[in-house]
Amino acid sequence: MCSVVKLRRTNNSIQWGFTLEGGVDQGYPLYIKTIVPGSPAQKHGLAPGDAVMRIGFEDCPGMNLSAGKAEVLRQGNQLDLVVEKGAVQPDDPRVRAAAENAPRVELVEETSPFINQPGSGPKFKDVKPKTYTVLDQELPESEKGGGKPSSIFDRKREERSKYQQATGPTIQKAYGQKK
Repeated sequence: MCSVVKLRRTNNSIQWGFTLEGGVDQGYPLYIKTIVPGSPAQKHGLAPGDAVMRIGFEDCPGMNLSAGKAEVLRQGNQLDLVVEKGAVQPDDPRVRAAAENAPRVELVEETSPFINQPGSGPKFKDVKPKTYTVLDQELPESEKGGGKPSSIFDRKREERSKYQQATGPTIQKAYGQKK
């Protein structure tokens, strides 16, 4: 009888707490070999000898051990397993012999050193854009002096454009303004 086991964790520093074994390369279905006491796997009812029929949406019959482990890693922090309780006897000498003769595959799930450390993050090379470099080169020249920026108010009233010399009601003068 198959059952669905939904394992959840807040981050990948918490291990699932089970060892996966078997696969087509060993002649057995993927199964749970050992369970760590107090782990999420034990709390959700996994036990040694449970055959894994599905990992997430991937069916496991025909899957080898390395593909099964990779699929567990691909699931991230939400692992859904369909298991058949007690389908494999891990203590059976034939199962042990098949597991010992199979090639070993180790997948290590590492925790980022930057998780849960406020203020720490990746260090980046100090890059100065070319625009800022050019501005820094020209800034000393502009600080030496020279004329101030031009303004329409630097001109005499007569030299200004006709639009600004208007005497009647315009957009430039508020209603009731004399000058």
